[in-house]
Amino acid sequence: MIHHDQGSRWDRTSYYFNNLLPRLQANGTDVDVIGYSYYPIYHPGGIAAVAQNLNNTAAAYGKPVVIAEAGYPSRNPTSSERNLEFPVTEAGQQAYLQALVDALQDVPNGLGMGVFWWYAEARPTSGLNVWQGGRYGLFDQNGHLNDAASVYAQFLPAPGDFNDDGIVDAADYTVWRNGLGTLYDEADYDLWKDNFGSGTGTGSGGSAGMARYAVPEPAYLGLLAFGLVCLLRHDLRRSRFSA
Repeated sequence: MIHHDQGSRWDRTSYYFNNLLPRLQANGTDVDVIGYSYYPIYHPGGIAAVAQNLNNTAAAYGKPVVIAEAGYPSRNPTSSERNLEFPVTEAGQQAYLQALVDALQDVPNGLGMGVFWWYAEARPTSGLNVWQGGRYGLFDQNGHLNDAASVYAQFLPAPGDFNDDGIVDAADYTVWRNGLGTLYDEADYDLWKDNFGSGTGTGSGGSAGMARYAVPEPAYLGLLAFGLVCLLRHDLRRSRFSA
C-alpha cells in the first residue's frame, strides 16, 4: 500500500499519484492499495471531500482505497476543534467514523476496503505522555469502549456463526460438532445455542427462517467422553504391552 496523507485533497492526490504510479510501473512494480489519512482538524473539506477523493482515486487508478489513518476526539474540545463537522463528543466521534465507513462502502465497484483507526487504545495513563491525552482513542478515561467502537462491531460475525455465513443456524452446529475437542469446546456450544437464529441477515436463509429448527442438545457429550476414556485406556494398555 502507498499511504498518502491528504485524504480530502484530490488536487494533491492526483498530482502525487500521477507522478508516482507511472514511475513504479515503468520499473516493473505497482501498488496494490492506496491509503489515506483523514483527520478533520488537519484536512479541509469534510466527509464530502473525502468521498470525492476516494471515488476519484478508484476511478482514475483502478485501485482499492482505504482510510489508513482516522482519528477524532471524543471529549474536551480545544479552540481549534469547536467548528468541526461533528461535535467533539462520543456521539460525534461515532458519527465521524460511521460517515467514513459509509463513504468507503459507496466507492464504486467495491473498491472501498475500510477504515483503520490510528492509536485506538490511547487513554490517559499515569506516568505516560499519551498523545492528546487519549482524546483521540476509542476508550474513555476509565478504559471503557466509546460508542464509536460499535461502528466496527456491526461487521463482526454473530457469536456462534462458526461458518461465517451471517446466520447462526444448524449448519454452525455441524461445524462445532466436527471441531469439538480441537477447535471448539462446550463453551462454544453454549455461545451457539444462546445466539441461535441471530445473525447479520447476509446469509442465504436469513434469521427469520431459523425458528423451524430445533436446537440440538449435546446429550452425546457424556458418551463421547466415555469413548475417549476407553480409547485412552486401550492406548495405555497397548503402550505398556509394547514396552
